Order: sequence, then structure tokens, then C-alpha cells
Amino acid sequence: MTDPQLPDGATPDAPAVSTYGTKGLEAYLTAHRSTFTEEALRNAAIAGGWEAPIVDAALGRVRDAEASAPTKATARRIVRWLYIGGFLVLSIGMVLNVAGAAAIGIPILAATLGVAYFFGSLWMQSRRIGGGTSLRAFVVLLIVPVVLWAGLTGLCLATGLPTNGRIL
Repeated sequence: MTDPQLPDGATPDAPAVSTYGTKGLEAYLTAHRSTFTEEALRNAAIAGGWEAPIVDAALGRVRDAEASAPTKATARRIVRWLYIGGFLVLSIGMVLNVAGAAAIGIPILAATLGVAYFFGSLWMQSRRIGGGTSLRAFVVLLIVPVVLWAGLTGLCLATGLPTNGRIL
């Protein structure tokens, strides 16, 4: 990608070192990556007072985050449908098998699965898996949300509420 023609020789303004930490630098690089070349961003950051190794490391993290975006999106989709499917199956089981208990059980199930989904999503968002699309990277993303889901659905089944001691 080439830099667009900018009036008066304008360049990307890098965040000041004293104002922002490396997260600010990464946000700057991410925000301007589609407008300027990496070289222009790197030069502007160095001119703004950032040390070259720090800028290079930040550029590497931005590249890795961009490369891992499809893997993270797939993991989020799997977890979303896992939680929705588990909620629907257990809710239908409560409605069909236990008279009256569904009015209490379904909201409790929704709340607990919602909290687990929230924390599982935080886990997936916070993981830096590099540019990896490997099975290991995928497992790292899925481990916490799936363990939370399995624990909650297992506890729900252990209470006997959804099945009332019988199979759907």
C-alpha cells in the first residue's frame, strides 16, 4: 500500500511517548494502518520519540492481532452457538419434563450462562495468540468458555431439573 498524497507533506502524527503507553502506540498503529504504510507509521512514531525496538514490537503485535482475527471470530461463533444451544436444550427439557419449575429454572439458567458467557468472552478477547491459526491457538481460546459451559450445564443436569430423572 502506498501513502496517499497529503497536502503540505502531512505525516501521521504519532502519540507522544509521555502521554501514552505502548497500548496507545498500538492503538495509533491500528487506527492509521489502512491510511499509511508501516514504514511511514514507524518513522512518525520514531520521530515522535518512540524507540525503534518498541515501535517494531508494537507493529509486530498489531500484525499478529490482524492475522489472528479470523481464528478469534470462529472461536467466538462456536462459543456463542454452544451457549445458545445449551440454553435451548436445557430450557426445553425444563418445560417438557417439570411442571412449573421452568418459570424459575429458565431465568436462573439464563443468568448463569450469561455470566459464564461474559467471562468466557473476556478470556477470548484478552488472549494474544500471535498470528497463529493453529489448533493450539484455537484450543487456548476455547478452553475457558467451554469448561465454564460444561460445568454449568453439568450442574444443571445434576440437579435433575431439566430431565426430572428421565431422558428428553
